Amino acid sequence: MSSALPPEIQIMVTRNLQQQDLSRTVLLNKEWYSTCNPQLYHTVRLSTPLQRQRFLSLFMSGSISRHATHVKFLLTRHLEILPQLMRLLNSNSPTTTVTAELSLVGLEILPHRTLRILTSEEDDILLSFLKKNPQLLHLAIWRVSENAGLYLATIARSLPNLCTLSIFDVLGIRPPFVFRESAVRFLETCSADLERLVLAWETLSYADVAIDQYDYNDNGDDGDGEVQDSPATKSHPALRFLAARVNSDTVLSSFIEGSPGLQAVIHPEFQRRRVNTLFQHSSPLHLALQQITGVRYMELSVPAAISDDGTIASLISTINNSQDGVKQQWRTISIEGTINGERGGPGEIVKAIVENCRQGLVHLHIPQGWQLESQDVHSILCNVMDLRVFNVVHLPRISASDVISSPWGCRWLTKLAIQIFNIPRPDILIDRKGCVRSSSERAAEGTVEASRAIQRKVYQQLGALTCLEFLDLGLDIENGSREELVDDIDGTIYDPQFQLNCLELSLASGLDLLGDLQNLRSLRTVGMEHRIGIPELHWMMAHFPRLELFIGLDPEVCYLPLFLRPTREYEPEPGVRHWLSAQDSWAMLQ
Repeated sequence: MSSALPPEIQIMVTRNLQQQDLSRTVLLNKEWYSTCNPQLYHTVRLSTPLQRQRFLSLFMSGSISRHATHVKFLLTRHLEILPQLMRLLNSNSPTTTVTAELSLVGLEILPHRTLRILTSEEDDILLSFLKKNPQLLHLAIWRVSENAGLYLATIARSLPNLCTLSIFDVLGIRPPFVFRESAVRFLETCSADLERLVLAWETLSYADVAIDQYDYNDNGDDGDGEVQDSPATKSHPALRFLAARVNSDTVLSSFIEGSPGLQAVIHPEFQRRRVNTLFQHSSPLHLALQQITGVRYMELSVPAAISDDGTIASLISTINNSQDGVKQQWRTISIEGTINGERGGPGEIVKAIVENCRQGLVHLHIPQGWQLESQDVHSILCNVMDLRVFNVVHLPRISASDVISSPWGCRWLTKLAIQIFNIPRPDILIDRKGCVRSSSERAAEGTVEASRAIQRKVYQQLGALTCLEFLDLGLDIENGSREELVDDIDGTIYDPQFQLNCLELSLASGLDLLGDLQNLRSLRTVGMEHRIGIPELHWMMAHFPRLELFIGLDPEVCYLPLFLRPTREYEPEPGVRHWLSAQDSWAMLQ
């Protein structure tokens, strides 16, 4: 049977097929086989024990060897498979029976629940694998190594063509120590083709320690042959995005000066900075950014003592009062105190943010987020175009009707913390107090189909934020959002903040519309009457491979002291607790 579609259309079709559908399509005829087979083996993802088992079966049967030339991306939690893949790297050897040579473009070491720090054996395996794959363009290591200097040296020397690099940025783990000289040398000699760079380390000088560390100037020979130093290249014209969890900005400043195309920098120094007045930060890092962009970046931290909306709005508006003609933009705004905006519409502060921060604002910190009205939150997300971190302590509430009213403009957002409410949930049978809801009460909320139609529109809005790494939809238990329970007249203790009119987070309600959030690292659903069951967990494992932290999966409020627990226990979906106990490699689950 001959295909009626031209090859170009066939390729477009195969790129939108799931793995299971691809495996069936290759059996149609020779034309579909030649089109689909490269796509079938293009990305090897070993994020679950089942995927690892299937891969080993295919490897033993010779399928991987025969189709190795099609494998371009490898995502794995299991480093023990790398030595087997190294056998496919030298097909010209007379002692090998490999029929196709492996030439990876991308390698990603996924986070691991229990093995978050690489062992010395894993270091040896991974470093050897990197040296044998100089053609790599994309590398991400979501685990920490105590031999960080050796990794930096190996990457700079052995991977001269890297376009994206993420290394050592692991949630809840202290970054590794790196000598200042090694850090500077790495930034000077790493690939000039880098477009995206994510780093995490703590810089040390030689005076800080009295122990032997890896010397960057060592030739790095481990028996596989001498590795020559890469020529210094202080210019990185392709770099667009830099996220650095590094404790010294002076190490980065000269690197930034050689990156004229840099569009975004996320650095801890731009966060959690508290001062008593408006100020212009003149660190080497800010000055370097000003030099390459021509923009003076400013920071504003409003102390809790200042709570008048008009005063705070005036401070935000001063960004346009440059005395020397240099263009100024807010980069960080932190408002510690109370916001007293008028109910039913955006307050003066939000209006000032929207009018003065459409461009440039990267970090917005409003600890008292619960004071924001639904329209305030929606206005910020629609208009602050460069926003990447929307950080709050007490999560603001936004109505589903506002969420779906217009597209959000903050497409670069990496952190979002909101409670989405006003979603009718006729499927909920028990209220907060443990009482059965009447049929008339549920009928007033409409049908389940109508509810899920609304939810699908909400998922579409969230799913468009493809850069999201941190998504909080539930209560923030770490900062005291759930301090008080209510003792009803009849003696029933219940939690008034537990969300009933929230997203189901079920596949039936449209959870799969979040499939593009492949960068998601942390998900919080605390205090939500969600419907996350076994099918949803398997879907998340497949589509959120970088997820490191998942809090709120079990809705029982077990973190409260026993005498404060409500009589109503929020049970998870059937089988979830047993499933949780069986996991040993996926995200940290709570």
